[in-house]
Amino acid sequence: MNNNVKIKILQEFINSRVILEDDTFLWEISDKYSIPLDAVKEILTGKDETPEPIENPDYSFLIDTCKAYVEEVKNGVSDSDTRHYIFEAAIGAIYGKDFWKWNNSRM
Repeated sequence: MNNNVKIKILQEFINSRVILEDDTFLWEISDKYSIPLDAVKEILTGKDETPEPIENPDYSFLIDTCKAYVEEVKNGVSDSDTRHYIFEAAIGAIYGKDFWKWNNSRM
């Protein structure tokens, strides 16, 4: 990204509103759109802060979530949301709880 584009982004940023939502600072572009400041920082600096798997993952919550799902299936009351919770627990165990902040900054 060339310097003229970076300057334009910074000028727009200075004249805009920054809000705090769910512990995340957002650059409010319009009434409908906002961008997490971490994403703006990465755009301007060119640094990729893609999460890496954590060194010593804790799978206890993932195991508990899977056990709950097995019990639901066994009892014939499987909730489709539980499969999604397993996915979230797996990502959280492997990448850590901050993965979701990074993920949400890309959406």
